[in-house]
Amino acid sequence: MSSFWERLGETIGHGIGAAIFGPGVALKQRHNRTIRRAFAAWLGDETYTKQVAEPGRVRRLVERRDDELTFLLECELQPEIDRAFITIRLEKLPHMTEDQVLMERAAPESAGEWNDFASGAVQSAADLIRRNRGDGYR
Repeated sequence: MSSFWERLGETIGHGIGAAIFGPGVALKQRHNRTIRRAFAAWLGDETYTKQVAEPGRVRRLVERRDDELTFLLECELQPEIDRAFITIRLEKLPHMTEDQVLMERAAPESAGEWNDFASGAVQSAADLIRRNRGDGYR
């Protein structure tokens, strides 16, 4: 939680920024703040996360479980271009032509949207594994 003085300073700073640079820049900054906070809120609910340092991007590794499979998601937020990416690298199985699932969309604006996005990526990866594994493979 931020203090009253931090919120007041931020509000005054954005007011001055809007007066100097125009409302378009202020709206873009507000949007960037919203998507960063949504990403952070979603990560706060996950059980395992690891930060990957990379300039200009917010990247985290998140472990997610399907009914029987566990996946490591590489989640990336690029606020400047308003895009979110999730990559899941898979062990290549016989008859498999691809070894990763890559999903991309406009940056989610809430933790719930991030959760849905991650769940969709995990479901795609699980379906790909199940489709390509042979009898008796676990």
